[in-house]
Amino acid sequence: MIERSEMNKELTLGQQFLASADKFPEHDALVMEEATYSYKTLKNTVRKWYNVLRDSNCRDHRIGVYFTNDLDSYAALLAISVYGGSFVPLNPDYPASRLHSICKEAGIKVVLNVTDNDFGCQELNADASTVDSIEMPPVVIQPGSYVMFTSGTTGGPKGVEINHEHINSFFDFVMRSGKWDFDENDRVLQAFELSFDMSIFSLFLPLISGGCSVVVPLNKIRFVEIAKALSKNNITVVILVPTVLNFLLPYVDELDLTSVRFSFFAGDKLLHSTCTKWAEQLPNAEIVNMYGPTETTIASTYYPWNPIQSAKDAQNDIVPIGLPFNGVEYLIDEEELCMRGSQVISAYLNEANEEKFLNTDRGRFYRTGDLVAKLENGNLIFKGRKDHQIKLNGYRIELNELNAFIGARIKGTFYLHPDNH
Repeated sequence: MIERSEMNKELTLGQQFLASADKFPEHDALVMEEATYSYKTLKNTVRKWYNVLRDSNCRDHRIGVYFTNDLDSYAALLAISVYGGSFVPLNPDYPASRLHSICKEAGIKVVLNVTDNDFGCQELNADASTVDSIEMPPVVIQPGSYVMFTSGTTGGPKGVEINHEHINSFFDFVMRSGKWDFDENDRVLQAFELSFDMSIFSLFLPLISGGCSVVVPLNKIRFVEIAKALSKNNITVVILVPTVLNFLLPYVDELDLTSVRFSFFAGDKLLHSTCTKWAEQLPNAEIVNMYGPTETTIASTYYPWNPIQSAKDAQNDIVPIGLPFNGVEYLIDEEELCMRGSQVISAYLNEANEEKFLNTDRGRFYRTGDLVAKLENGNLIFKGRKDHQIKLNGYRIELNELNAFIGARIKGTFYLHPDNH
């Protein structure tokens, strides 16, 4: 296990990965499809992409990665982090117009791992000939760590830049608060697209601690592939969106899940009745419900589930979202949850969006748009949305954008407009 004293909170995620690679070179780092890659192999591939950036003399803050869910995709974003940049995952399932919009909003001039798209900026690829023995020095260009784009109320993608303080504060609580323990023997399910910030949790949790990230194929039926991964890989940590659990439940009694130590949920409301059925198949696991918009860095509250207390705390079958992480504080303004602290952004990219923030004598709070109530034991419970957003597999989607998309399909336009994701 990597202790708190060994982790420099000033390091980027990529540099923290290098510490694991140096300590556990022969350990499994990634499992993808039928291939297994050691830390040594992954580090060499990261070096390849790092050298591409170095040789191009790239000094840009934000760098795009065209995500094709292969070794190069993951190595490229790690290389950006080692290099000191802020990686921006570009989802190949998005239409070209949305990808162009994201590149424009983020000011991206360089995109790595491009296959068949034209982003209107410098596109860099790599091959084996770019690998050399030059070491990768810690070069911090800007404080940004990564950028995610959410569905925005203004009609276009809204950029959220998470810096090193935000993400290191998240992992400091998850890995070093003493609430959970992770080490080089953990095998963590990675079932998210990189354009969804929960992927940062399931990818870097093992890569920072010397464990293995087991990646689920994205181009197949998701819940079937998750079931396969759970049955074949001795998974110890499962991180899921609750809606996926509904598809998994009919199959879990056929799986041996005794290796699972922790089961984390986030991204949508978790039902107590569903969680009870899931818990029956995980005799050795602690189940934790987490909550947090992208703007608060992956997750910012937690609630340890158990069948007795949770049955009392649940309202309308909804499991509470619990208490805030260390370093995060909240207030409730007319039932709306507002948050501030070391994990919470204070502004969006290129936009003031003052209506999304609340300035008080306690500081500047982010308005989540989520309505909550506080239980007698202090835990928070989700009550609904203040605006017209819904959650779909963890993604926030505006209903007016969904209506526009449906209208476009009726008219014969069979693609997602960037305003309608």
